[in-house]
Amino acid sequence: MSSYIRIKCSPIRSMRNNFMLQMASPSVFGKEELTKPVNRSKLIAEDGQSHELRLPCSFARTRDGVCNRFHCSAPPRTLRVGLFVIPRIIYILLLATFLHAQNANLGTAGAQFLKIPIGARSAALGGAVTGMSQDATALFWNPAGIIHNHTHALHVSHIPWITFFEVNALAYTLNLKEQGAIGMYARALAMEKLEITTEYEPDGTGEFFDSQDLEMGVSYARKLIDHFSFGVTVKFIRQRIWNEIASGIAFDFGTHYNIGFQNATIAMSLRNFGPDLKMDGPDLLVFYDSSDDFPNRLIPSNKNTEAYPLPLIFQFGMGIDLIKAQFFQSRLAVDVIHYNDNDEQVLMGLESTIAQRFIVRGGYRFNQNEAQPSLGVGLHQRIEKMVIKLDYAFVMHEYLGDTRFLSLDIIF
Repeated sequence: MSSYIRIKCSPIRSMRNNFMLQMASPSVFGKEELTKPVNRSKLIAEDGQSHELRLPCSFARTRDGVCNRFHCSAPPRTLRVGLFVIPRIIYILLLATFLHAQNANLGTAGAQFLKIPIGARSAALGGAVTGMSQDATALFWNPAGIIHNHTHALHVSHIPWITFFEVNALAYTLNLKEQGAIGMYARALAMEKLEITTEYEPDGTGEFFDSQDLEMGVSYARKLIDHFSFGVTVKFIRQRIWNEIASGIAFDFGTHYNIGFQNATIAMSLRNFGPDLKMDGPDLLVFYDSSDDFPNRLIPSNKNTEAYPLPLIFQFGMGIDLIKAQFFQSRLAVDVIHYNDNDEQVLMGLESTIAQRFIVRGGYRFNQNEAQPSLGVGLHQRIEKMVIKLDYAFVMHEYLGDTRFLSLDIIF
């Protein structure tokens, strides 16, 4: 049977959403006073009972939100708020970045290989993936992102870096359901061997040297509530130049929150938190004579090297679906990144998926002189319960030459 109620309220405009009602003060209402059909909103009467009713959209709230004896409030209009707020957030982030003074510690940190983006998808999006990575590549960006719906995820990537170097990465995650998720990964930067030359032997001495940087880590993530997860990584970092080595332990921390509207996410990560590194090795051994007046026994000594900090990185990011149709989806990501040895940057990336199989990506880093726009494509193929992802990215550089990224992901 229909229910009716009389409310004095000036309508402002018709909306598709229904307004929710709750009584401002106790009042008796009876059948004889009900003159307008309503259903399924909340009306609290003097008898203390709750009645499920809903007022049609032809009734609107007044300016102060009170309609006679009822509080009228519309359901969250998150779409309108999102479209209004997001461009302004982007504008504020860009303005803050450009107005920020130059970092006084510019170029003071070592282990710069930790800044190289891992994954062709991540590189194509300009690194704006703190809230976008929910596969094995999240181990390199935000450990909280390894919480995902699938059980296993494997990532392999290869990057020809500049001229003499190459970067290789391998990552694996295992979802333990209610117990959380674990992951392990490794990445290495290596160079081809070069012959040693001196001022007396400019054509080479016959000896060769090389260098290698290595990072290995183990991560754990867990959902604290339904839409919020936290992750931590402990990792070993090692740098070698010929026979000299520096090594240490560092930590990554991350959070990931899914708002629910338009698949919007907010995420943060703090990476490379650890003590300073210091080079040491046999080539630093020297023999010292304390006096030039007469021969002495040589004293074995070591050349002292200066300790250097790791590139501490704090990154905050947001991601949101702009379009989500059956055959076409588009997602925007905006990140702000703070370095301890460089200026702040704003990262933006856009990813579009066609027919759930073909992906086109683009990204840009604001306030960085070297990196130019990045582009990428991807192909996803589902085979029963397995998904194979092949991604390629092309990152333009102003001085060091363009870089190409190739990666393979297997989810099962």
